[in-house]
Amino acid sequence: MSDRSIRLVRAAAKGDRGSYGVLVRDYTGFVYTMAFRMTGDHHLAEDLCQEIFLKAWMNLGKLKKPEAFPGWLATIGRRICLGAIEKRNRKKEVAEAEAEPAGVPPVMPASFGSARALLEEAVARLSLQERQLITLSYFEGLSSAEVARIMDLEPGTVRVCLMRAREKLRNLLEGRKDELFD
Repeated sequence: MSDRSIRLVRAAAKGDRGSYGVLVRDYTGFVYTMAFRMTGDHHLAEDLCQEIFLKAWMNLGKLKKPEAFPGWLATIGRRICLGAIEKRNRKKEVAEAEAEPAGVPPVMPASFGSARALLEEAVARLSLQERQLITLSYFEGLSSAEVARIMDLEPGTVRVCLMRAREKLRNLLEGRKDELFD
């Protein structure tokens, strides 16, 4: 985390809304990507981003180490997303609606190109845990130790599960190299 970000977190924790606004802009991609990968729904991910940033703002004074902000934010985001997924599943059960078949591609934003859409569809076919691991490790660049803290796993477990998730992605994308690298 940069010195600039640490200064922004400290200022925001003291109530500086402008500093928090900058943090929101800086971390929106991170939070949205995590929410989208967990839910597979572009619109829900946007709504969850707002909820995540609101909860983080209300609890920022409790953050002891400003440099831990990205992991702390990811933990809040993960919990909120899991709660939204549970709520969505309960609504489906109550309505006795048919469950979505596995492998249904997520709703993609119009801005995604064909290669990005192909990758997102493959990631969507992974389990929730695998999607979280791939997102935090590769799309957000967090270390195994950071991912382990966020997901409440051992770092070794993170590495093994990532290896398996990469293998599944490789199998899902096998023979589609030309579509990915146009």
